Amino acid sequence: MHQRRGASYIQDLEGADFDTVEDARDEAVVAIRELVSEMALTGIVDLTPLFEIVGEDGSSTLVPFSEAVVIETDPGTQRYRERQANSRVDWRGNSASAGRGLSSH
Repeated sequence: MHQRRGASYIQDLEGADFDTVEDARDEAVVAIRELVSEMALTGIVDLTPLFEIVGEDGSSTLVPFSEAVVIETDPGTQRYRERQANSRVDWRGNSASAGRGLSSH
């Protein structure tokens, strides 16, 4: 997954193989959440970057950091509950695709 932040571009030279784009997106969401949690420890969270997933056919899927997390001050809100109910990746980073033949190289 390549990372973009404004005009900055960091290319992922190793890459990873996934069965589906959804599996790759789920992995991107987990990675973003890990990065955001590390940023939170510094006191500054930048949600402007995004990951770019490039398929074998050259197609591109963007996963913005801002769409991988929800910042809520009141966890009793309807949006929070709906997000939890509809998430393919839970708050612990467990993906619905876990264990389905994903490989990395």
